[in-house]
Amino acid sequence: MLQNCKGFSLPELFLSLSVWLVLTLFFIPAYTHLLKQFQQLDQEMTSVQLLYEYLQSTRVEEKEKKDIEEEKKGVAYSIWWTSDEEVCLSYEDIFQEKQQICEKYEQ
Repeated sequence: MLQNCKGFSLPELFLSLSVWLVLTLFFIPAYTHLLKQFQQLDQEMTSVQLLYEYLQSTRVEEKEKKDIEEEKKGVAYSIWWTSDEEVCLSYEDIFQEKQQICEKYEQ
């Protein structure tokens, strides 16, 4: 009944292994880079949210304008006033690059 079943030949085995190797070598680095980009996007969203909350608390609660440093999710964020009308936030992103966001503050 199963007299002619020999299994895979050696060239078929090499072909299937080479396809898996090419797919692995392409998709694993792409996947890790994509994960880092998602982490960077999360840091950007956190920094914008932190700056927005700081400006809201300054405006609504009428706090004094002072420089602060805060840490969220393992990242150190620095907020400082460049003038009476401009506030900046800086942090080091996942790729170890210094990022800075500045906003105008209107009373």
